[in-house]
Amino acid sequence: MVSFSAPLHKMFTSLRHHPWYGLILVVIQILFFLSIGFIGLNYQVKVMENLQSINTIVNSANLDEQQLLDGNVFLEETLTLYTAYKSLLKNALALFIGLMVTFILFQALLWTLSQRVVTGQPHSLKQWLIIFGKYCLSTIVFIIPLLIIGGLLLFLFVRYEFDSSSIGLFGDIFIVFAVILYYFL
Repeated sequence: MVSFSAPLHKMFTSLRHHPWYGLILVVIQILFFLSIGFIGLNYQVKVMENLQSINTIVNSANLDEQQLLDGNVFLEETLTLYTAYKSLLKNALALFIGLMVTFILFQALLWTLSQRVVTGQPHSLKQWLIIFGKYCLSTIVFIIPLLIIGGLLLFLFVRYEFDSSSIGLFGDIFIVFAVILYYFL
């Protein structure tokens, strides 16, 4: 049977000898959460503004059947609607990319520094960059297939008109599964 106390003892011993590493790990984790919060709030506000402008334009649509048959237009602000839609896509993509890059970089930094704490061996800059790069690459290799599979499943759910509660339940299960797999990465 494998003892789990040996690695923990080794980690705490290393942190006792080098307390700055523990402090740096905590500061990096706090910066990670602050960065995620800043990016999330910043782009979520922009996405909500885009959705509000789209909603306002669509609510002003001409729904009177007789007026439409007489030749009146359905929407007078089609260019504004298109512009708001494009802005929505741009902001949603920026939100996604910002969160992914922040996650990968901060987690790679935490992983690299924690490797120093656990092994207790000093690393040269080249070794740090190699560990950092390997972690970034392995995370990207892990995340891309999950994104592709999740996107395809979402597309199939929408195409075959599953109800939203089924999609939400599946999404929750998929996320828990991904987090468990990522933990064992």
